[in-house]
Amino acid sequence: MNLLEPKEKKAGLILLDYQATLVSNFSERAKWLAINTVKPYEGWIKKEQMNMNLVDMLKAGNYRVILITARPKEYQEVTLEQIKLQTGGWLPDEWYFNEWKANPPICKLRILKNYIYPKYGKKGSRFMAIDSNQQTRTMYKKAGIHALRFNADWLEIPIKEPC
Repeated sequence: MNLLEPKEKKAGLILLDYQATLVSNFSERAKWLAINTVKPYEGWIKKEQMNMNLVDMLKAGNYRVILITARPKEYQEVTLEQIKLQTGGWLPDEWYFNEWKANPPICKLRILKNYIYPKYGKKGSRFMAIDSNQQTRTMYKKAGIHALRFNADWLEIPIKEPC
């Protein structure tokens, strides 16, 4: 193999959840919101801590990572800035935020139908989802997409073949 050739990807596409998957301190959000009732939500976003174990696995695996989040689109810029700042410049390959203010499974299904499928096709085996929301994982599974909740004990992304 030529060393200048790109690494072969283990998975076609990883659909990555943001708020309780990529963010490791999501459990602190409710407390922050209760105390900071008048502060803008951007204040919380700047306190979010990225799950660097997961980021390192995503980088090492050379996956095409697509961030799909139920976070409203109005917070896209500050969220991406926070990811980039905390990860030393890494960002997902693509990102889609919630244009509809819909709950996570509905929002993410709309993103699949409106953006992901038209670009990559509907073949579910090309995708893997890492998502914290059980209802969203169920939606992904109904769409034929292998979906898991992130586990801090992972040493690498557990790809289900074929991807």
